[in-house]
Amino acid sequence: MAQNKPLPGLEITNVDPGFRTVRASRSWRSGHSQMVTAMCVHDTQLYTASEDGTVREYRVDTAEFVMAYTGHYGAVLTLDVSGTQGLFSGGYDSTIRQWTVQGGQGKTARTLTHRGMVKAVKLSPAGDYAYSGATDGTLKKWEITTGECVDTVKSDSGSVLSIELGEPPLLLMGTAGGKVLVMDMSCGVGVKTFQPHPTAVTFIAIAPEYVITNDGRARLFNMSTGACLNSLLLHTDAVSSMHYSHGQLFSGCYDGTLKQFDVKGQAVLRAFASAGGRVTAITSKGNMIYSVSTDGFIREHPVSPGAGQSPDHERAVKRTAFCLSLIHI
Repeated sequence: MAQNKPLPGLEITNVDPGFRTVRASRSWRSGHSQMVTAMCVHDTQLYTASEDGTVREYRVDTAEFVMAYTGHYGAVLTLDVSGTQGLFSGGYDSTIRQWTVQGGQGKTARTLTHRGMVKAVKLSPAGDYAYSGATDGTLKKWEITTGECVDTVKSDSGSVLSIELGEPPLLLMGTAGGKVLVMDMSCGVGVKTFQPHPTAVTFIAIAPEYVITNDGRARLFNMSTGACLNSLLLHTDAVSSMHYSHGQLFSGCYDGTLKQFDVKGQAVLRAFASAGGRVTAITSKGNMIYSVSTDGFIREHPVSPGAGQSPDHERAVKRTAFCLSLIHI
């Protein structure tokens, strides 16, 4: 287990010699009446969730609005999508909803419940299980075909705010109390605890050599020891949203900036021009990054290739590294 010692101080990040600021290649209004809270993309479709209680779907290539998904009572706070099981969302009403399409509208196909707001939903790569975290302090594992809750893990550090999947049956969860815990979901037992954060952990990602977190600052952790290696100073204000893809970390800030950080090269590659207020959600597809800010506009930005690996190679490397790291518990 990691020691309860202070995290490293903020370090000014290196800037790549080819660094430049780029403008959005496209932008369009989300159509939501309140702030967008989450985004995800699958194939040709982009999905956004909002505090207005709806999920909206657009075509990535044309930015055309396709349909709205309605059924939540209160804000929708998290999204994930699978090619086999479709779209899932979680929200203020303590439910996870699996969606279907009927008559050109998104309808609830199945409802799963917590006793608190659902802050995180993650689908397994095989599409057989869904994992959810909530303000009731629980992490739940659901069998998608039956809707049955097959396991519940109780957090000892408050709300479960973020989830990342390692090689099955391993899972990471981040809590409101600043903990990152590695779980073995085959038996519901905690395997490892990372060095504690001073505040809530709202994002976790597994990179080939690191675990990346956000508690208002971007932090890189050693997989084997659980110790924090770097606390990155990427912005002048706190980090409001994050997304990791193919070796690249994208961070959005309360000051309205969005940056691309090459994890392998340890350098900032690009800043993306935006005057839309706080960046509230980020996702990616191919060589494009999509962000949304408090002004309600979705923006598409071209991504620098950086030093990342191919998607398949990276998945194999990071999962193998993560599993091997558990030898050093």
